[in-house]
Amino acid sequence: MKMCAHYDIPLTMCHPKTIQDEEKWIGTWENDGQYKTFRSIGAKRYMYEDMKGKLSFTISGVNKKYGLPYLLNTYTQLTGDEWKRKLSIAYNPTSDTKEESKKYMKEIIDMHNSGELSYDAIFEAFTEGLYFPAGDTGKQTITYIDKPTCETIVDYLGNKATCVEFSSVHMEPQDYSLSRSADYLKFLMGFEDGTI
Repeated sequence: MKMCAHYDIPLTMCHPKTIQDEEKWIGTWENDGQYKTFRSIGAKRYMYEDMKGKLSFTISGVNKKYGLPYLLNTYTQLTGDEWKRKLSIAYNPTSDTKEESKKYMKEIIDMHNSGELSYDAIFEAFTEGLYFPAGDTGKQTITYIDKPTCETIVDYLGNKATCVEFSSVHMEPQDYSLSRSADYLKFLMGFEDGTI
């Protein structure tokens, strides 16, 4: 409030209204929920198990719809092609797999809550250097090509045509490694040695 008075900012600017016409005070902490297990390794990099037994995470750079199936398929007994398919549907349903998604998610949570499936290895692996292969992040590396090209293309019937493009884009799946920035590591070291 002192800052508002000093800079002559109306106090109403500190609690704008949402689309639902609710006032939200800037800087107010909110309860995001309760968790059975929670692990954070930095800003925008945390994993948790909710009170119902569902595993989730937030990692800036990894889409949870792709990353969670990878972690469950890699660090638990839910391996093989059949589980890979089930995990993909459970965490990334399409409009025609929504019911199947609920069924598979319930199966995963029930296995965990019964003690048949442990998340411990996933939480242990959730550290600096955790690697997500290309295809398991949901991200794409985009390369812009500003050089004209001329190619002969063939359609599914075998018909050929010449195609001229003046610029194009190449997209391919991107991998990701959890790592801390040098500035963040310096900040943490300041706490450790007492300089902060």
